[in-house]
Amino acid sequence: FMIPEGGVSRYSVEGGPLVDRDSDQAFFDAIKQGLPASVNVVALPTGAEDKQFVETAVATLVEQIENHRRVTA
Repeated sequence: FMIPEGGVSRYSVEGGPLVDRDSDQAFFDAIKQGLPASVNVVALPTGAEDKQFVETAVATLVEQIENHRRVTA
C-alpha cells in the first residue's frame, strides 16, 4: 500500500486549496491500523500525482505481478 505524504491529490499538495496535513496524517494512520500486518506500507514524501510517486507505484506493481507469476508458474 502506498501513501503519498505530500498530498493525496493535486488539490492537497503544498500550496493547493485543500491542504490539511493533520487530516491527511489521521487518514494515513487509520489506514495503517486497519491493514493486516502482511501488507507492506510504503510512504513517500511526494504528492500522489508527482512523477516519483507514480513511477514508484508502477514499478512496485510490476514487480509484484512478476513475482506472483514466478511463484505460480
